[in-house]
Amino acid sequence: MDTKKYMKAIELAVEQLKIDEGCRLTAYQDTVGVWTIGYGHTGGVKKGDKITQKDADDLLLADTLQAAVDASSLPVAFDGLNAVRQAVLINMSFNLGKTRLLAFKRTLLAIAIRDYDNAALYMLQSKWSKQVGNRSIRLAEMMKTGVK
Repeated sequence: MDTKKYMKAIELAVEQLKIDEGCRLTAYQDTVGVWTIGYGHTGGVKKGDKITQKDADDLLLADTLQAAVDASSLPVAFDGLNAVRQAVLINMSFNLGKTRLLAFKRTLLAIAIRDYDNAALYMLQSKWSKQVGNRSIRLAEMMKTGVK
């Protein structure tokens, strides 16, 4: 993946993820009991782990880059989306993981045919929307309008 090509979307996603995820420098268990640290990082985290702010920022960037790789492989012609809509998919991929994001079949189909009104509607009708609340409302509006 050419990260330079998607830098605007990645930067926007990082900015949004800092708000959505919040940052904790000491490991904690998330709502489903998974050990987490920094901005929602879960890989290899265990009870008692501590990191610096720089570590948290580095993990966020690495995790966002992976989410961008995953989002760019979705069946939606990612390259044809503007940076804001790309950032929405990166954010969702970061939060859900690629496998669970692929289950958003109606949303992804609507994005693929550039029906952003319905894509936003389907996002808001999901179980995920109920779980993340205002995050989903903001992301759906960004998907619908293509603006931050």
